[in-house]
Amino acid sequence: MADWQAAERSSGDQGAALGEFAKGQALQLISDDVARLRRDGIILKGQLRIAPYVVGSDTQARTVMIGDCADTSNWLNYKAADGTPVGAGAGGKHRVTAHVVDDAGAWRVDQLTITAIGSCS
Repeated sequence: MADWQAAERSSGDQGAALGEFAKGQALQLISDDVARLRRDGIILKGQLRIAPYVVGSDTQARTVMIGDCADTSNWLNYKAADGTPVGAGAGGKHRVTAHVVDDAGAWRVDQLTITAIGSCS
């Protein structure tokens, strides 16, 4: 998450480090998000609040399911060019699930779901 947040905070960060912690569908989702922000000239500012927890694991398959109720209330869009706010304002709480796999000795998120604002409390 830290590399994703860093890429969203800076218009110069293209998210090159994202592949260290994500792959497959998750990497595509994150990369598309960063590319959309760059294309639209948007950066994010503020504080993303996360508190991930283990939902379950499979030691045989070497996978872990992670859950969270990510709070984007203070993680907002701004124009990269001049820092003015973009959009309606406040975010909210999103249910997040991540499927994490052991990928040749490195743990990577390979499936990521982020649901709509208000999907958790």
